[in-house]
Amino acid sequence: MSKVKKDGASLSDNRCFGCGPANEHGLKLKFAVDREAGTSTATVKLARRWEGPPGHVHGGVIATMLDEAMGKLNKIHDVVAMTRQMEIEFLRPCPLGEPLTVTGRLVQRDGRKIFMESEIHNAAGKLLVSGKGLFIVIDAETAFAKHTKARMSEACPVAVSAPAASKPRPR
Repeated sequence: MSKVKKDGASLSDNRCFGCGPANEHGLKLKFAVDREAGTSTATVKLARRWEGPPGHVHGGVIATMLDEAMGKLNKIHDVVAMTRQMEIEFLRPCPLGEPLTVTGRLVQRDGRKIFMESEIHNAAGKLLVSGKGLFIVIDAETAFAKHTKARMSEACPVAVSAPAASKPRPR
């Protein structure tokens, strides 16, 4: 049985590639958000289907993990924000089949701009990848109205409902 939010939308409707349970081809990352510390954390062990260089995670998947870790921090501000810019420093290859911990950290908020950082460490705590991101707060109702009538997800904080039918404006 799928969980249902107060607006009636099922959490299993979330098709986000990084965190959505309804995306059969996605990563299905599960993050814990600590509002007080301003962090989000997930531990994952990636299978061979995510391979880039032999035995290691593809760079695009790594970028997705960093983006998700930072994006989850929008919950701290109870906003929907989208990635505007990301910078990634690949320090060491990320091995497949071994626990990797991805962490996002809130750096600063300035109006609609939210600055964040993220990192991936191996089980021994060695830093493998670091990233920085700039997210811009958006009006989700307007931005996603044409794609969905009602959608709410705990995993990806997107609360969207279709705009009320508007009356034609007199000319």
